[in-house]
Amino acid sequence: MRSVKIATLILVFLCCTLSTFAQQLPTKPPSAWSINLNTGGAPWEIQFRVTIEQDGNIRIEKKDKRAPEFKQIHDGHLPEAQLKEIYSHTVSALAGFRFRDAPSDVADGTSLRLSLSAYGTSMQIGIAGLQDAGAAGEHVKAVLKLMNENIPKDAKVW
Repeated sequence: MRSVKIATLILVFLCCTLSTFAQQLPTKPPSAWSINLNTGGAPWEIQFRVTIEQDGNIRIEKKDKRAPEFKQIHDGHLPEAQLKEIYSHTVSALAGFRFRDAPSDVADGTSLRLSLSAYGTSMQIGIAGLQDAGAAGEHVKAVLKLMNENIPKDAKVW
């Protein structure tokens, strides 16, 4: 009987904890938000700057090793369904970010910053070695995949 009471208390505690955590995550996007994704590694590698607005506008700028400045390579619009998915994966990546337990052995050259801004505030993560970035990395990969589905081949972001 005592073990049933303890199990019940543990279950109630877990439900309250999960409920509190779920309340901290935005369930509905604010009316005005933007996502910024900056990729690049070493100075001699190609770098991208991507801005996605809540209305679906997407702007992509690229800087390659021969150019001193970023150049706009795409200005378009994302479908609403994908925009919602991108927002959701961005929130999940930011909320799910955890520091690594130890230094990564992966040196794949990837480096990126992902930020979500709304009403003068922002949240940002930086990841080096996307292959070894855990749950946050998986959500960032999903953002990249969804973005790249709706932009021209020559504007794909990596």
